[in-house]
Amino acid sequence: MDYFPYNLYQVIKKKVLNPSSIKVMFFQILKGLNYLATLSISHRDVKPQNILVDVTKNKAVICDFGSAKKLTKG
Repeated sequence: MDYFPYNLYQVIKKKVLNPSSIKVMFFQILKGLNYLATLSISHRDVKPQNILVDVTKNKAVICDFGSAKKLTKG
């Protein structure tokens, strides 16, 4: 697994992201959530502390699937 030095909460508090980086990371987060939806998985605990961020590579990933659940019909 890749190393991510910060989570989104820490980055927001430090205010180190510029508007273009915010757009890129937000797109990555939405793309990850869309992928989970296509697999019928609900994360159920999306918050800034569960988004890992590497500001030098402009990369964001979702973590902590401890409360995730596979959705079934009915």
